[in-house]
Amino acid sequence: LAILPYVAELAGMRLNNLLDQLHREEEVQEQYHAFAATQSRHMEELRESEHEKVEARELAAQDELTGLQNRRGFLAKSEQCLLIARRQELACAVIFADVDGLKLINDQLGHAAGDELIRDAAYIFNSAFRHADVVGRVGGDEFAAFTFDNATPRAIVERIRAKIAHFNAGKKGPQTMSLSIGVINCDIHSEETLAEYLVRA
Repeated sequence: LAILPYVAELAGMRLNNLLDQLHREEEVQEQYHAFAATQSRHMEELRESEHEKVEARELAAQDELTGLQNRRGFLAKSEQCLLIARRQELACAVIFADVDGLKLINDQLGHAAGDELIRDAAYIFNSAFRHADVVGRVGGDEFAAFTFDNATPRAIVERIRAKIAHFNAGKKGPQTMSLSIGVINCDIHSEETLAEYLVRA
């Protein structure tokens, strides 16, 4: 009986120590979770920021009217593809197309009709290529493509012409579409730039 108060006091002290330890562990857990949540937010913000940068770059390289690559985007991506073609010795070509009679349509029917013709031409031209090819609007009524297609570029041109014929057959009214098309096969052993191939095409 004489030592019971001491035992009770020791037990109380031990209990207090355990409670303090639990409290500290809870604080550590809370701090860890807060830190983890902060890290997660920072990572998400970084991902969003990087995604926004990528979107901004893509928008800067995109033609507003047609949704294709603009001239700058086309040249940048096609130069990369040309480097790949040279390293791996892949056949490749540049195809250039110009919408015929756009000025006449703009003068007679207005620029809205001209813009519609450009959009239609962009859709038809783009649809003749594969996803891996680079297609862009490189001027007012000018389009270009860099292609790795195993078929000869002339076969691609025939594909474009067939699509134009199908488009014209289904169009009401006298207005039809016509494209002038040039093709240049790239020499992967030369040092010519993509811009030079584009001019030749």
